[in-house]
Order: sequence, then structure tokens, then C-alpha cells
Amino acid sequence: MSGGKAIAHKNQGISKFKKGIALEAIISDYKKAREYDLEIGDYYTFAACTNNIGLVYHSYKRMQQALTYFFKALDLFSIHGLPNNRLKGLIISNIGTAYHFLGDLEKELKYIEEAIDFAEKNNFPGITAIYTDNYAKDLIKKWKG
Repeated sequence: MSGGKAIAHKNQGISKFKKGIALEAIISDYKKAREYDLEIGDYYTFAACTNNIGLVYHSYKRMQQALTYFFKALDLFSIHGLPNNRLKGLIISNIGTAYHFLGDLEKELKYIEEAIDFAEKNNFPGITAIYTDNYAKDLIKKWKG
């Protein structure tokens, strides 16, 4: 039963985010979903909700908070032995994007390169397609100094 509640709260958070509802209300749903995820040991959905909290903070231009949640979500993959799937690649990409908005070109390049490498090794061409153009533009910026 908790699994259904977790998904319901996660979906409610997504819906509120798309409607532009206040940050606190969105995050409240994701945190409630995470509580239910922990009850049943669903660390994958817990990681997805943690990433989504990071995305909410990212959209409100609160990059340090976004990075905190992105790193927490990424850590869950190694801590709980979660599979190398598309979500992991997106989380790595989200870290790179947050560093982009912070103006940290070196860290941005590091994580976008890691995301592209991860996507190529694990056959997620969509991630490669999304980030290759930005990666190339940022390399040019770096070379031009």
C-alpha cells in the first residue's frame, strides 16, 4: 500500500511543479513520497524523488540546494546498488547543468562529459543527443579562455 502512496505523492509533486505551484508545496509531496519509499525499501523511486527536489530548486535558481539533492540522488545508486539506468545519467547531467548556471565551466564540463560517457556506455543515446551540443560549445569557451 505504501508503494501506491509513494507514487501518488510523486505524481502530485510533478503535477504541482508543472502548474507552477509554490516550491514548498511541491517539495512537500516529494518528501512525503520519499517517506513511503523508505518504508518499502524502494530506493529507485526515492532517488527519482530526490532528483526531482533538485530539479525544483534548480527551476527556482537555487543551485546550491539543487546540487545538494542531485548529489544525494546520485549517491543512492552506489549505496543501494541501483542499476545504471537512464535516471542515473540524467542526474549526472543535472549536476553539470547546475554548475553551468553557477558559472563553473570546469565542473560543468566534467559532469557533462561524465554524463555523455555514461550514456554511450549504457546505450542511452537521448542523453548524448541532449548534451553533446552544449558540451561542444563549452569546450570552445574553455579553449578561447
